[in-house]
Amino acid sequence: MLDRYADGAIVLGITWGYSRSHMGGWLWMLGLLSLLGFVLVSYVRKEYSLRFGEEGSWGMSESLVRRDLRMLSLALGGFLGEPFYAMIALALVSHSWIMWTFLKLK
Repeated sequence: MLDRYADGAIVLGITWGYSRSHMGGWLWMLGLLSLLGFVLVSYVRKEYSLRFGEEGSWGMSESLVRRDLRMLSLALGGFLGEPFYAMIALALVSHSWIMWTFLKLK
């Protein structure tokens, strides 16, 4: 559970830092959507395991949304001076994976 608090603090920090040099409420909306994507990935994985009694085989796509790779990507984004854009790209990947998982269940 503490990982989710850490994710929230990281997203809040990146969004706050970006908002200091850029104006607009849309920044905070993108930050919230990023956080939702990060949290929902683990929730969808866990819920799938509980409902179907198996881990699920997502293949290569699951490695794209793992927390360790997400943190590495955010660190690389920070190193390159664009952590906000790295966060948004990861949020798009996370939400795409969630939608793909929902479609896979049907």
